[in-house]
Amino acid sequence: MRKTSCIAAGLLASASPVWAQEAPIIVTAPGGAIDLDEARKLDPQALDIAGKRDLGRALERGVPGLTLAEATGNPWQAAITWRGFSASALQGAEQGLAVYLDGVRFNQPFGDVVLLDLVPEMALSGAQINEANPVLGRNALAGSLLLTTHDGTSLPGLRMQADLDTVGSVGGSASLGVGDKADNALIVAEARHDDGWRVASPSTLKRVFAKAVHDAGTWGVEVQGLAADTDLTGNGVAPVELLDARWKAVFTAPDVTHTRFARVVAAPWIAAGDTGRVELRAHWQTLTRRSANGDLADFGACEDDAGFLCLGDDGEFEEPLLSGGARVAVAPAVDEYAVFNRGRERTRSGGAMLQWLDERETRNGTRRLALGASWERARTRFAATSELGELERDRSVEGLGLILESEDGGITPVDVVSRMTDIALFASAEVPLTRGLTVEAGARWSRNTVRLDDRLGDALDGSHRFSRLNPSIEFDYALGAGVRASAGFALTSRNPTPAELSCADPDSPCTLANFFIADPPLKAMTARNWHAGVAGDAGALSWRVNGWRSDTSNDIRMIASEVRGRAYFANLGASRRQGIEASADWRQGGWRLSGSYAFTDARFRGGFAISSPSNPEADEDGLIAVQRGDRLPGVPRHSLNLYAGRSHACPLRPAPAGRRGQRQSPDPRLRDIRPDGPHRCGPRDRTGGRTAQRAEPALRDDGHVLRNRRDQTGRSAGCGESARLCSRCTEKADGFGKRPVLNTPRVIPGSARDLGQGPRHLALRRSIAVARRGLSPEGTPTVPDQVRDDGYKRAWREAYAGREVLSSPVIPGSTRDLGQGPRPPCVEAQRCSGPARAIA
Repeated sequence: MRKTSCIAAGLLASASPVWAQEAPIIVTAPGGAIDLDEARKLDPQALDIAGKRDLGRALERGVPGLTLAEATGNPWQAAITWRGFSASALQGAEQGLAVYLDGVRFNQPFGDVVLLDLVPEMALSGAQINEANPVLGRNALAGSLLLTTHDGTSLPGLRMQADLDTVGSVGGSASLGVGDKADNALIVAEARHDDGWRVASPSTLKRVFAKAVHDAGTWGVEVQGLAADTDLTGNGVAPVELLDARWKAVFTAPDVTHTRFARVVAAPWIAAGDTGRVELRAHWQTLTRRSANGDLADFGACEDDAGFLCLGDDGEFEEPLLSGGARVAVAPAVDEYAVFNRGRERTRSGGAMLQWLDERETRNGTRRLALGASWERARTRFAATSELGELERDRSVEGLGLILESEDGGITPVDVVSRMTDIALFASAEVPLTRGLTVEAGARWSRNTVRLDDRLGDALDGSHRFSRLNPSIEFDYALGAGVRASAGFALTSRNPTPAELSCADPDSPCTLANFFIADPPLKAMTARNWHAGVAGDAGALSWRVNGWRSDTSNDIRMIASEVRGRAYFANLGASRRQGIEASADWRQGGWRLSGSYAFTDARFRGGFAISSPSNPEADEDGLIAVQRGDRLPGVPRHSLNLYAGRSHACPLRPAPAGRRGQRQSPDPRLRDIRPDGPHRCGPRDRTGGRTAQRAEPALRDDGHVLRNRRDQTGRSAGCGESARLCSRCTEKADGFGKRPVLNTPRVIPGSARDLGQGPRHLALRRSIAVARRGLSPEGTPTVPDQVRDDGYKRAWREAYAGREVLSSPVIPGSTRDLGQGPRPPCVEAQRCSGPARAIA
């Protein structure tokens, strides 16, 4: 029969106002552990909940109000939409989410797009969505998505997986993790081919991720690399009349994108005192994308000379088409003209983020400080052409070899180099003012410069500069046991990207934002964000309700041109997005029931006229009149997610023993340990009592009890006959009688502290230290009584008073500390012969 492991940590009390920490702080973005209480988190189990790793679908299921939009019909080119903003692979989407992978920005510098096909999904260990906060970088209008990856200890051993489905998708992955917390390495390889459910829609993905970690205790370094090679087909939407004839049909083909990507990250760090750390994250990456798509074109015989082709609309063709400076003649053999657009993008970028982080315990709670700077530089060369084509009977486009340009510049070849530089300073602080009230504040100053160099002339030459200071503030208040409230404000902004700055002239539109022209300047988009909410945790049930509002100005929008398939960017007034999100999650005995609902209301705050010549509601000039109060298109108003299921997943088995004092993966005999430390379910102990299904609200996600909990009626969480939380209990005799007292601090098996990923509490470290020196907690000589080689010290005897203090610390480097062999079972409450003495 399996037994639940137990780590007893001694008596809790402290006379000093601050407890130091001794393990490094884990960083996932600028600002470190900022806004942890507000984040929506997904663990590896949530990422795999559908049986196959799918980041987009997992986010859609786990985050209220988050939806996926697949305008291209390809799941790896989907747009993640949350609160009316997107993280999309397509230019022209309402980009408004900053994405980080292991603390390094993943939005591509050229257009701020997010390429989900490059994300190493099988290597991901978690994901979280944060509220809008300027510290998390540019383009965090609605918030940020933080992705973290496994290492050799969290994904140990050799693992292989393969799958296939009935619509032509086949793929698999293999991973190998070795080492311990001090030195480990991981490599993950993935491959997939998908024929797609539509005609001529195949996609192929190949990705490799590698990471190596060295942790010497006071310093360390992490090096990781990512390489991806993908071929995606996204044939886009089709007219309903065509779909009525054949559901799998595509409007035009091909529409393919070939991407090659490589990134290297080096992250050395060094401890700064007992509670801080200084970290540098430097990265270099290269991205090459080639696209080819065939589209219909408004070409026809010129009005003034039917022997030549002209560009026009509604049967009127007046703008001559040129190729090599000469007019293009009509080809009698061509039934329907089309255009074959080709684009090539090559980006080289790099940057670094240096920050100092400090995290320590105070009388009122955890205090966190962060101060840092970031620098990023990117160079992109983009070239594009339009080739005259013919639409074939299978709706594919065949190029005819003539590179086109129009007399008035509506169609023209492009070859441009953009250089982007971004410098930022940021600071954040989380300060507990009282035991119930915490204030979080932050600010970010940035200076962004974009320079354009036209390789075919000087029409695109230009320079743009943007500088801003954005602040934020939030208050968190504990309303009661397990119930907390929060409210905050943040000012965020998004600078125009090189792609948008180069495509802002309505007289010279771009082909789907892939071509560039001489441009009038665009203004930076800003957002004022408010949010407030209440969250609770009652036994097996956790719940959360919050409301939010985001008012934006200088909105950057893509506007359709009168030329088919072309558009341009412009600042169009202001808009308001607001809504309510509610979620509940019940877990017990391996069972889980959860549900979430979100209401999003997104509307324009000003009226304007916008070009949309293909819209059936457009007037004779091809314009749509937008009124104040009209809803923003493409934003789901209601979102509902429900889930019911049962999991029998066990934590990962421990890796081989490592260096002294370093802890491995969770004990393989433990079942269903929640990531935040408390038990979800567990086996029966020796007394026949059932282990607790959920810990006290006082338990922190690092595994330690925040403060001593005592019930004057004689019952206390963790000390009852049927509610054991694997900690030692004692009975204290005083004027009120005998009352069980939970000996804290203690470590919850499977939590971050149990795995060596964070500091143990001062009392535990102090008790270990004094045991090594042969002293009592007060510094007097002791008689070591039965110190066992498995790392547990059974008792201490205070020489000067004859009183016995019960304690069971784990000796660093012992077999129990390294996760080898069974830990002793939870024991019955012990009795002290005198008053329990604090360890200061």
